[in-house]
Amino acid sequence: MKDFAKILSDKKILFLALVSVIGIILIILGNLFSKRNSSSDFQNEVLSIDDYISGLEERLCDTVSFISGAGSTKVFITLEGSYETVYANNSSINENGGSSNTAKTTEKRLAYTQGLSGEESAVVVKQLCPKICGVLIVCEGGSDKHVQNEIVNSVSTAFNIAKNKIYVTGGHI
Repeated sequence: MKDFAKILSDKKILFLALVSVIGIILIILGNLFSKRNSSSDFQNEVLSIDDYISGLEERLCDTVSFISGAGSTKVFITLEGSYETVYANNSSINENGGSSNTAKTTEKRLAYTQGLSGEESAVVVKQLCPKICGVLIVCEGGSDKHVQNEIVNSVSTAFNIAKNKIYVTGGHI
């Protein structure tokens, strides 16, 4: 008992113990807040349409410039619409049985989740990117029919779009 009282009277040890307890509490609180924020971060991960297009154009420009004969390249991409969000839903089927009159009705409602602060939000299953409508590529070698063909085939394959939606032309960049 005297040893315990002596330890408590030693201010350095008491200070270290207090700092350790505060550190552990801060770590626990930090983990709680990061878990709470990560559930809503899914919806914040989606880029703006402008950022999405810019990223596609930049990647395509870099790729096309590596095609033999293409040279310096500029790319312009157009999209159809915007992002589409697919939400989870709860559905129930009511069946009225009978010998000749069988009726089925399906009722669908959005599925919701409740956050730690009590707010409800619809459950997002996935985000669909908008479809590419057309691609314009201007490059130094774009006047050469062989280079045009290589670029059109590459872009058509990469984006899974029809070749008639891709236009390649020559130009000075």
